[in-house]
Amino acid sequence: MTKTKPIIRVERRENATIATVLVHNILADAEVQRFRDALGTAAYDQPGAPLILDFTNVHAISSSAIGLLVALQKQMDREDTPLRICCIDKKVANTPGDRFVFEIFKVVKLDTFFTICNDVPAALASLPKDHTP
Repeated sequence: MTKTKPIIRVERRENATIATVLVHNILADAEVQRFRDALGTAAYDQPGAPLILDFTNVHAISSSAIGLLVALQKQMDREDTPLRICCIDKKVANTPGDRFVFEIFKVVKLDTFFTICNDVPAALASLPKDHTP
């Protein structure tokens, strides 16, 4: 029996939960299902805590996975809990296999729907000071 590599690593900070996506591609149905399960766990790891999703390792993402992010953002909005997405805008043209994740977000106008930050420190700094989990 082979062990499946975790899809997300969760780090708890005093003021937020940081979920780093560990896989390069979230394309196949099985990957999307694992991503859905991991997002649900990360979002409620610290109830009410802001959630930062770090996409440093991600090169390609399917429309189904983006749909999960949209649903998560709507849920977090209903709960008045901040969600930040970071590290999707530093993809470079010479990176093999890179599908320009940020360009996908821009084309479908998700760059205005989500709060997108350059990196984790910027995402932490963007959180409301008065938000308490």
